[in-house]
Amino acid sequence: MKPFIAMLIVICASFTPLTARQQRAHKVFQVSTFSALLNGVYDGDFKVKSLREFGDFGIGTVNNLDGELIAVQGEYYHIDPKGYLKPASSRLMTPFASVCFFEPQKTFMVRNIKDIHALQEAIEDKFYNVNAPYAFRIDGTFTRLNLRSLKPQSKPFVKFTEAVKEQYEFQLQNVKGSLVAFWYPMYLSGVNVPILHLHFAAEDRKRGGHVIDLEFNTATVKMMEMNNIEIQLPSTRSFSKADLEGDHTQTIKRVESRH
Repeated sequence: MKPFIAMLIVICASFTPLTARQQRAHKVFQVSTFSALLNGVYDGDFKVKSLREFGDFGIGTVNNLDGELIAVQGEYYHIDPKGYLKPASSRLMTPFASVCFFEPQKTFMVRNIKDIHALQEAIEDKFYNVNAPYAFRIDGTFTRLNLRSLKPQSKPFVKFTEAVKEQYEFQLQNVKGSLVAFWYPMYLSGVNVPILHLHFAAEDRKRGGHVIDLEFNTATVKMMEMNNIEIQLPSTRSFSKADLEGDHTQTIKRVESRH
């Protein structure tokens, strides 16, 4: 196995020493960076088996963009390109993922959400620290979910803006399940998806995907603030040669919006 190169980013809200359990609960572990994914680095060298050591909750994608990845209630699932879930193989590789051990600090209700922007505003209203990342689990019955799942790519890889043009989009209605979400402030936009990034898994674990838009009447939100980001950089040739410089704001808006 090739050695990994690790980069550690620490965002501290205070100078009070944390216990080992608190450190684990407040840390998000990340494979690669979003800027690398935007630039076509789709061949990772990190297995789901290894991800389990760093979290029981999270989202990501799989090698060659062959669908999506979601972890909820301690179980990892591969969302195939048609939006169907199956247990993720321990040998499945990911080029980009974010996971944590989810221990929420706050629980609240959100109501009458008409779209993803309204959900974001409702969530941001509960923030104490607007410069720290957050993890969320949102449970409810969703009136409407506009979802996508990525289709596999082959080398030479095109950039992400081109790859998402081939994504599979579909809608679920009146479905019960869980949203797994991460929120990152804009200044970390090259590190991860800025603002709100959500994946969905139906309660019966049959359907799911990356959330493009949504609507629901009532849902329960569990929230955890994180002050420690650990990033495992790939040792692949594609990552080592990728040009990750520049402002990705406009590119992110294009790939995260509905096509």
